[in-house]
Amino acid sequence: MNIQDEIKKLNDKERMIVSILAGWTILHLILLFISDGSTQYFWPFDKDPGIKSDYDFSEFSIYGLVPWVVFLIFWFLKKSNNEQK
Repeated sequence: MNIQDEIKKLNDKERMIVSILAGWTILHLILLFISDGSTQYFWPFDKDPGIKSDYDFSEFSIYGLVPWVVFLIFWFLKKSNNEQK
C-alpha cells in the first residue's frame, strides 16, 4: 500500500478532511508536549480545567486519534462499497 497512491484516490472533500485532521492532530500533539500530563481528571471536565495541568495521552488519544479512526472507517467502507458496484 503506497500512501501517495492512496492520497491520489481521495476526492477534494476527503483531501480537505485529511488536511484539517492533520492540523488538528498537530495541535493536539503540541498540547500533549506542553502539558504536565495529569491523569487525575479528563480535560476539560475538571473544577478548574487547564490544558497545562490536565491534558495527557488519554485526551490526545480521544481528541487527536479518534477522528482519524472515524475517517478511516468511513473511507474503507466507502471504498469497499465502490468496489462491490
